[in-house]
Amino acid sequence: MSDPLWGKGEPTDERMLRLTVGEDPVLDLQLVGFDCLGSAAHARMLAAIGVLSEEEGGKLVGALRSIREDHREGRFVIRQEQEDCHTAIEHALVRDLGELGKQIHTGRSRNDQVLVAIRLYLRNRVLLWLDRITRLARQFLARNEEWKQI
Repeated sequence: MSDPLWGKGEPTDERMLRLTVGEDPVLDLQLVGFDCLGSAAHARMLAAIGVLSEEEGGKLVGALRSIREDHREGRFVIRQEQEDCHTAIEHALVRDLGELGKQIHTGRSRNDQVLVAIRLYLRNRVLLWLDRITRLARQFLARNEEWKQI
């Protein structure tokens, strides 16, 4: 097992890893697509302001798109030592793009990255529930019209 993100090069006790990481890799699978969307927007912004070239921004966006596709098809995994989707995505970017993959953090903190992914996830869930509630209300209205006829 590799050293966890917060490790200092010393061996990590397996019990400590289970305590600190817990089920994060499993739960974070729900955030992968949203983290990729937020990171792609960030990469586009970095290219737009000239921090990255258009080509570099495009490569990051393309790699993030591939990660999202892999996730959708069940091929993207978060290993226990990666702890969460944010680290797993960064590792995939570095694996695919080398040092360019690390540039995804330019100008934003890890907390910013996490917050954007969670907000996008929550927005998606709210919109999903609003759609379901709207469909249910329409069914109630339709049923009400049927009962008026009785």
